Amino acid sequence: MNRALAIGIVAIALGLTACGKQGDLERPGPLWGDKAKAAYAAQQQKAAAQKAKDSQSNQIEPLPDDNAAAANAAQP
Repeated sequence: MNRALAIGIVAIALGLTACGKQGDLERPGPLWGDKAKAAYAAQQQKAAAQKAKDSQSNQIEPLPDDNAAAANAAQP
């Protein structure tokens, strides 16, 4: 009895660990309606463009030019 219960608990625990999707959840597209499908496609393209724009603005600021810094330091 205890062995069967332990095996059942382990099976349930392993099953539950595989349930979660990693990352952002996505809403499924519409099954019918050309207008709804077109609106969904436009929304997906807009979201992809925004995601690409956000990732580009997350860049490290470039360092100043060494030659310009040396020239400014050399001036009295």
